[in-house]
Amino acid sequence: MRVIISRSWEALGKVWRQESTSFKPHAACGSTHSYIDAGIELHDRYPDLSGRRVRVGQCRLVDEQCGFDYVPGTVLNAQMSMRFCVAASLRYGQALPGEFSTDRLSESGTVELAQRIELVHDAEMDDIYPAHYPGWVEVERAPGSGEFERVSRDDPSGSIANPNKEGAMIEKFHRLMTGILSEEQAVRLETMAMSLEENTARNFTGAMVYPARAAAE
Repeated sequence: MRVIISRSWEALGKVWRQESTSFKPHAACGSTHSYIDAGIELHDRYPDLSGRRVRVGQCRLVDEQCGFDYVPGTVLNAQMSMRFCVAASLRYGQALPGEFSTDRLSESGTVELAQRIELVHDAEMDDIYPAHYPGWVEVERAPGSGEFERVSRDDPSGSIANPNKEGAMIEKFHRLMTGILSEEQAVRLETMAMSLEENTARNFTGAMVYPARAAAE
């Protein structure tokens, strides 16, 4: 233990892990994130999913983790459910904490969609996961047509494999701050966070408490 702690201290301030650390842009199990990304992309293209088949391709391990039938229950149950996460991303265009509220867990349209999503075993993914977290979602182009539009991801948007990981992180921050901070305040915090080496801890923490102080005034 002493050796491990010693090595940690030796690297402190010299070795930075941010660029080699993934993050979760969605409030769900990491194994569902590529699928949520795909669902978000399909969200605007298919505002009406009535009568359209939706298919999801996954490896066996992810199916064991997340492929269970969806029945409204706890937040954790929904966060681990591939069916619910894909349905939420298709319907709402995101999967943030609000999509896992008590009302949305049992919202009839989302439950109906989640329960009819078809899970397909993609054998190629068995050899890829978990070194990478691939996934694909298909939506039927027209009800009953049997023709599908597929969106695939090799890795989720929060992965270090995504060259725009930083952009995904910033987007999540602004989505979470909607209704909490003004746009000006959010941009200020973003600017400071993206240039930490140019700011002091005092300035940064001061910017974070500013909304509460302003509200009190």
